Amino acid sequence: YKMHLATDETGFVLAATVTAGNASDLEGAPALVEQARVQGLRPRRLVADKAYDASGLRQDLVRQGIRPYIPQRTQRQRLPKQGFTYDKRRRQWICPEGHRSIGQSPHQRGGWLVYFSERACRGCPRAGRCLSRSQTRKVLYWHPGTEANRPRGLKRALRVRKVIERTFGEAKQWHGLGRSRYRGRERTAIQVLLTCLVLNAKKMACRFKDARGHRKGPRLPERAAA
Repeated sequence: YKMHLATDETGFVLAATVTAGNASDLEGAPALVEQARVQGLRPRRLVADKAYDASGLRQDLVRQGIRPYIPQRTQRQRLPKQGFTYDKRRRQWICPEGHRSIGQSPHQRGGWLVYFSERACRGCPRAGRCLSRSQTRKVLYWHPGTEANRPRGLKRALRVRKVIERTFGEAKQWHGLGRSRYRGRERTAIQVLLTCLVLNAKKMACRFKDARGHRKGPRLPERAAA
């Protein structure tokens, strides 16, 4: 099974859900946002890892007034890293050698397959590195929504996201959440929820202790107090 958590910037668990182990991480994201809203919370920003990088999820978050801070998947970073640029006016991709794409066709997963000229690729000095053995011309996969809804400040947001990794580590190391104690997703969800209650109770106790000490101020030695 997979445990999906949503926490604040301090690691306090706000929502939790459990999905099957072979399910995509994207299946757990809408449930987490909905749980937070049912509790009366109104998140303005959401930070997640690259497993949640999907244009549909980002669009849904923006419609709800939430800014998504999600890094791109590795395969989607290849085009700019390889030197390919996009001409918005002509709607063409340009390779590092200056050749322009000549056409595109829709892909079953959404997005487009972009084609370059066989003649241009055949005489290109980068052909040996750019093309595979079975290719006679360059073919790119491109999704128009890849760059949409990506606000600035991603690096800073990802530093905040490390808090949830510590929450996962604490649950596994100190509370036995590294493995399911029961069979079935519903029973595993109960284990997850009870563990999250314990994690939050510990954090609440620490916060109350810090708040109480802050109100009273530092304790003075008995002689000084006298």
